[in-house]
Amino acid sequence: MSDDAVQLERRIRFALSILGESNSHHEFEALCLGLARRRITSNLFPATGPVSSGGDQGRDAESHWTNIPRELPGTSLFAARASIQRVVMACTIQITDVPGKIRRDLASICGQGTPVDRVIYFTVTAVPARKRHNLIDGAARTHQVELEIWDAAALALHLADYDLFYLAVQYLRLPSDLAPPRPESAGELPDWYVEARQRWLASDEPGRTLGDLVDLRGPLRHATFHDEARADLPEWLGYARALLDAAAGEHTALRARYEIVVATLRGLGVVFK
Repeated sequence: MSDDAVQLERRIRFALSILGESNSHHEFEALCLGLARRRITSNLFPATGPVSSGGDQGRDAESHWTNIPRELPGTSLFAARASIQRVVMACTIQITDVPGKIRRDLASICGQGTPVDRVIYFTVTAVPARKRHNLIDGAARTHQVELEIWDAAALALHLADYDLFYLAVQYLRLPSDLAPPRPESAGELPDWYVEARQRWLASDEPGRTLGDLVDLRGPLRHATFHDEARADLPEWLGYARALLDAAAGEHTALRARYEIVVATLRGLGVVFK
């Protein structure tokens, strides 16, 4: 691993460690959901209910039913990553007594609602291997559920990947210029996209007109729907939000809002509640 990669992981781990200072549970939840859908289980959606009153039953996200992996195996990335198990995602920004927090959340998740096969748990702190294995064994013995723990080290390792770094930019507020280099295996970016990216980067003024929005829409949508360009998505969303703030006319503003919603929902995997 290069020195740059090590330094980037350290920056990410530090950013994760201070989320609790700003009470950023929802940001951490959205980050974990984005990572989980691209690395673990694609058919996850956010749970609903007032968290403060336990309305989400300890479930920050859970899988929706799909038979695509059996009926259409290997037809898409979604199909390749989708699970036919009942999967629940939970996360915490708590930094003290994390094993106790995990046990309590498991009791809530498994003690009510629909039965669960697998729990993916994310935490901003490091969980030593011995404690992690004890928690996994205890979950299987007490709740008959498969537990997988992603701690700060695992999160930083994956968020430092080229295709997931946009999540660190979006939710940890890391500078986009820290992005790791594109791997040789990544798909090629079309010339028109590269030219548009350079043009918008060089501009000192936000877009304002419908023509500006039309020019922005192409690269924004390309970054939304193509993995090889998704690392740029926070930047394009920034241009779109600046255009919305400066929009010349309600029609332009309305269309800008639509593009922002599509990019946020489909590109970042955020579901508006």
